[in-house]
Amino acid sequence: MNTMKQEWIEFWKKFGRMLQTGIPLLSTLETIQKEATQQPIKDTCRIFIEALKDGKSIAEAMEGLPTYFPPSMVKMVKAGEMSGKLEAILFSVAAGIEEGSFQPGACENENVEAGKAEMEDAALSKEEVPIIKLVNFLFAEAFKQKAS
Repeated sequence: MNTMKQEWIEFWKKFGRMLQTGIPLLSTLETIQKEATQQPIKDTCRIFIEALKDGKSIAEAMEGLPTYFPPSMVKMVKAGEMSGKLEAILFSVAAGIEEGSFQPGACENENVEAGKAEMEDAALSKEEVPIIKLVNFLFAEAFKQKAS
């Protein structure tokens, strides 16, 4: 596994762990940014921090980085933010990268051009399984909490 891919996996896991412990979102991102060794991770943290300070969500910030985050990954994070289960979703994102279901643009030095419909379609079809896992997870959590 290449170094950049491993950094992305660690980024999402660390992000989830820190949020689980109750560390505020901005403090979490600032800490991860300081500890990151790869520039794409540092840049992503900076962009997420700026977006949060502007009243945007992590998913909205991710939408502004289409070469790093495929649409299905953005949808998972958005669902996590909306459901209050962001920490669990972040671990799922890390697992998806590890399995090869997600491929952030900087992992394999791919030159992904934003806005190409055929690339987005390919990414969506390739990543349907994590979306199904997310939906199943959300239903299971709702059932456990006896949601109506």
